[in-house]
Amino acid sequence: AARAGGGAGGQPEALSLEEILRLYNQPINEEQAWAVCYQCCGSLRARARRGETPVARLGATAHLRVWRDGAVTLEQGEPQQPPPPAAGEDGPHR
Repeated sequence: AARAGGGAGGQPEALSLEEILRLYNQPINEEQAWAVCYQCCGSLRARARRGETPVARLGATAHLRVWRDGAVTLEQGEPQQPPPPAAGEDGPHR
């Protein structure tokens, strides 16, 4: 399966929705949420065309990866571990 690696300039090719929400420190807006839903449907259709088993249910926002080109992929199993908080941040506040 494709993994989010460093692209040009060392920037990741994809971020999980969890990482995006943490980096922006706010929820996505309605238009962005619909765009993510639309891309998820496209990802599920592509999996079905390839004869792959569809993801039954996302366990966490970390399972949904948003790629630079706007494509969305759904990870099965354990998602990639998010990077540690940036310097000066002490992680998610609950």
